[in-house]
Formats: sequence, C-alpha cells, structure tokens
Amino acid sequence: MGCVAGSTGAWLADQGVAGPGIGMATGWLLNSGNAYIRGARGGDVIQAGGEGALWGGVSGFAMMGLSPLFNQAMNIPWTSNYKGVPGGNEVTLGEWLFGSNSSNISNIIANQGSASLSTIFSSPASNLSILPSPGPQPMYMNSYLDFSGELTSYTGGRQYVNGSLDWFDYYSNGSTVNRGSWSAVSGPWGTPITTGAHTIQNGYMGLNTGIPGYMRDGADFYIDIFPDPSYEIHPDGNVFGTLGCIGIRESGVRSLDLYNRIRNYARRYNVLQLNVNY
Repeated sequence: MGCVAGSTGAWLADQGVAGPGIGMATGWLLNSGNAYIRGARGGDVIQAGGEGALWGGVSGFAMMGLSPLFNQAMNIPWTSNYKGVPGGNEVTLGEWLFGSNSSNISNIIANQGSASLSTIFSSPASNLSILPSPGPQPMYMNSYLDFSGELTSYTGGRQYVNGSLDWFDYYSNGSTVNRGSWSAVSGPWGTPITTGAHTIQNGYMGLNTGIPGYMRDGADFYIDIFPDPSYEIHPDGNVFGTLGCIGIRESGVRSLDLYNRIRNYARRYNVLQLNVNY
C-alpha cells in the first residue's frame, strides 16, 4: 500500500495542494488503516504508517521538482544492520529506508509528470511496491515462535543445537510471514531442549535476574518454557552455550526487542506457541 500512499501524494501535489505534507499525512492514514484491517497490531501498525508517510512525502517532493535533491539524499552512505547485509556493511540511506536499492524512486514518480493515479499505478518500475491483487485480504490469526537448527558437536563429546529463534505471523489463508530472526543455541552443558510443541505463558518471565549466564550486552531476562519450565529463553551470557535453555546470541538491543515482543503478545493472548525442530 506504500505505492497507493505515494500516488495519492503525487495526485494532491498535482492539484497544487501542499504536496509533501499532505502526501505524508495521507500515506500514514492509508497504510496504518490498511495494516490494522489486515490484523496488524502495535508496532506493526506504526511501521506501516511510517512507510506510507515516507512514500507520500517522496511523491510530494518529486512532483514539486525536487527529485534530484531527494535522490542525492537517498545515495548517502549509511551503516546499519540492514536485513540481508552483514552487520557493519555500508548501504545507502535509500536501501536502509525502503529495503532495496531504490534511490531512484522519486525519479520514477517525477517522470510521470502530471500523472493521474492510474498512470502511476501502472508504473513498470521494479522498485515500486506492487498493489495487492483484487479480492479479500487474509486476516491475521496468531503468532508463534520456531526454534530450529543443527545438532553440532562440541568438546568432550557434548552436543548443542546451533540455530535461530524465528517469529512468524499466521494468516487465515494458511500463509506465514517471518517477522524476525534471532541467532540462538541450546546446550552443550546440558541436553538441548526437546523437539516438539512448547508454550510460553503470560506472567512467567522477567528482567534483571543478575545471573551471569543470563546477561549479555546489557540484556538480562528469562522467559519460562512449558511444559518444562526448567527450560527458558534468555540471553547467552558468560561462557558459550546453555544447560539446555534457548540462549539468544544477539546484541542487547535485539535481545530486549525479542523479550518485549514476547511479553506484549503473552499479555494480550496469554499463550505463545513455541515449536522446536532440529
């Protein structure tokens, strides 16, 4: 729907209405509203609104003839943990904002001239978001966690699971969307967590344990796993590995982001499913 927001901003600018401001406001309302209708909650709605505002603003500036200046800004080197690029690698601001090499987005819009909505909708540019096909959109149903990886040998004949903990959203048409992935291990100082279905329950988690093995880069928390709460999700601190818990091997910021997602979901829905496969 980012393209819809951008197109609306362009059309308003073409009418002589304060393009960038109107485009950003329209983009925010359209995208956040559409995301909510589809079942998004909390931060997902805010993220969708932000993306719509960006597209609307870009469209407004482009229609005012400022696309070259905007494109220069999009080509500014930027260092971030951009998804799909190893940490520390340099990407452009356009890549960081739009998730692709899209520093020419405003040129694509501006080249339409005084375009109508239908003209912009039919733009063949591969960098533009394609409108969803007609028909009812799948509804968000629930979310779940999936811990998967490979059983790996360790010194002393020990083994551990080297993998990732992934967050999936499940929709009414049976489709799933991966909303985040965190590097994680289980073992080798105890038997890795058993495969199969587990749950996380509201109220069985907390911050500031003070346990060295649960503290990593400023993050310190525990999340009990049922039916056997001797297994927990926590940052992988101190020495490498866990006693069988799922140890998160990420920065403090990313680890706390995971904790907050789980806590907020459990508060709303009481139970979060956790599947373990290796």
